[in-house]
Amino acid sequence: MKKLKTRTTGPGFRQRATLLNLTERLQGAAFAWQLAALIIASVLSSPKAQGHSPIGPPLNQQGGESGDQVAVLAREAEHDMASRDYAAAVQKYERLLSLQPNSPNVLNNLGIAYHLEGRLTDAVRVLQMALRLEPDLLSANLILGIDYVKLNDADQAITPLERVLRRDENNRDALLALASAHLVLKHFDLAARIYRRDVEVRPNDSDAWFAMGLCYEHLAEGTSQRLSEIAGQSHYYQRLLGEFMLEEDREVEAEDAFRQALATAPQRMEGLYADLGFVHLRLGEIAQAEDKFHRELQTNPGSMEAKLGLAAVAMEQRDWQKSIERLCEIYAADGGFFQSRLDFFFTLLSEKTSTLAMNGLSTGSVPSGCSPAIDLTRSGLDSAQPSVDYANALRIATPEKGPARMPDARALALAHRASEAGHFAACARTLHPFNLQESDDVLFLARCRALTGQYLMAFDGLQDLMRSEPENPGALYWQAEAARRLSQAAMQRSVSLDPNSWQGQVLLGDVCRQRKKWDLAISHYESAARLEPSSPGPLLGLATVQWQTGHNARAENALKRALQLAPDNPTANFELGDVYIRMRRFEEAIPYLERNLALGSGNLAAHGDLGKAFAALGKNKEAIAELTKALPSDDSGELYYQLYVLYKKEGEARLAQESLAKSEELRARSRESMQRRLDRVAGTVESSSPQN
Repeated sequence: MKKLKTRTTGPGFRQRATLLNLTERLQGAAFAWQLAALIIASVLSSPKAQGHSPIGPPLNQQGGESGDQVAVLAREAEHDMASRDYAAAVQKYERLLSLQPNSPNVLNNLGIAYHLEGRLTDAVRVLQMALRLEPDLLSANLILGIDYVKLNDADQAITPLERVLRRDENNRDALLALASAHLVLKHFDLAARIYRRDVEVRPNDSDAWFAMGLCYEHLAEGTSQRLSEIAGQSHYYQRLLGEFMLEEDREVEAEDAFRQALATAPQRMEGLYADLGFVHLRLGEIAQAEDKFHRELQTNPGSMEAKLGLAAVAMEQRDWQKSIERLCEIYAADGGFFQSRLDFFFTLLSEKTSTLAMNGLSTGSVPSGCSPAIDLTRSGLDSAQPSVDYANALRIATPEKGPARMPDARALALAHRASEAGHFAACARTLHPFNLQESDDVLFLARCRALTGQYLMAFDGLQDLMRSEPENPGALYWQAEAARRLSQAAMQRSVSLDPNSWQGQVLLGDVCRQRKKWDLAISHYESAARLEPSSPGPLLGLATVQWQTGHNARAENALKRALQLAPDNPTANFELGDVYIRMRRFEEAIPYLERNLALGSGNLAAHGDLGKAFAALGKNKEAIAELTKALPSDDSGELYYQLYVLYKKEGEARLAQESLAKSEELRARSRESMQRRLDRVAGTVESSSPQN
């Protein structure tokens, strides 16, 4: 079964993903504690920090000569701290501790000085002593929690950080550290909620937005994986797989997934013919795309997906007036849907059409009230900046006053009529006041919310259903969709707040790469590398552009630089090994591929590459072992054929014959798929399907 989870171990042996996993790209193999360190690094220095001073309350003093010595040492230590001479401050606080061994304040300040000097283990030891004497010391709890996270002991961080938040519920430092602790522990939903608490108080906190996006990406990935495990042949999973493949520029595999979804979906399952139309558009098959969009409208007359596709078709046909009318029709029906799908719309257009559309849209007349939609479209065509409506995407459901009401038949009918007409916001408004108990009704509301761009409300609204029906494929599908969109929205919000941050430049590079604006993508990745020269992330993005465009030597250079920064980054090791395989430098590839697998990646493509390298070097037994592990990824028969050759060399006639038979079977399927594609390109008979 094909898996959605892995972007470097995904379906298709030779097909590699165009988008690396964000946590690997931005944080490396040990993403969680590195993210924590990234965020926590600003806790004591950031001007945005809202916490308390790290220096504790005044020291207890005693009379006489000893008291005078304490006062002098305290003043000198505070001066050293203010001057950032932390080593000197440590010495003075240690002397103070010898004079006042049971002072929680001395222990507190010594612990903070240790922390700032980078002696985290000493800081933890001393701060624990302080808290045994005075459990509610705010700064001691805060720094102790932070240092637990940085020492990769996140479970110990939770109690002291929660203690801080009980006294100061909006303390930014404690919120970010606590969220980071849950992120380390892979409590992604809880971490996301804590980051949300922070941005509700500080809506311009780009760090929290960015980290929240990472949490939702992991939630989307985990939910997708769960759906594949329990309902991998369902139309829900196949549609999710098709959408993923389409994002990854793997149109042929996307088409296969959408056709499988059609074969098992209910008759009026909305959007699947439109999905096929999107595939045709991406392949430049305009007539076939138009046919699929009209077929969608025959089944679902209010389909906004089909109308969006027809707007793209009109642009490809240079009918700018019709494209304006189509876009305005969508905007009038549901502005939330329009804006949430606009970035996807741009990926449907050919490069030439995208260039011409800027002027083309200026030549047509815009219906009254539609100027904002066309302005958004022209602005998006001219820029890599995303067009997400963040307020809508992250809107929180307002609880209804009074007792919960059950929906009546009239309300449900109104909501369904609104949805069928493409008025998804109206559908969501109609059902929002009610306490929905039936699974189908909960799913329907989540769908309306997701389609109008209210992703957080869609995600949160499914939580109760997920607890009561954890294997409901519809709930898993819509939760994965909502989480994926939330991830994109939160990260894009971070970029909009701090576009010159290195993370923002990486994400803008991704957007440009998706739109095949290669030069712009390279420019953003290079900017990110200059802003954060210690991170391998920008270099991984740069390498991806280079191998995608066939510049393997340039990719090699970028990946070597990434590995100098992060020798254990699994993605960089795999990518460099794979580049060497492409360059037929087999012996050089082996150490990097082996390192990727030793890091626990489970990467089937790495096993396949390693098998090819061993085979080229005459190490037949090692090659057979690795190729056998990679077989689940063989869609074309290539690996089975290599095994056939190797088994023949080893005198294993039966295994050779079995491998050859399987290879020929897969090759036949691959030829059929290719022939279907050639037939369509040539304008001949389109391939058949169960519901074509």
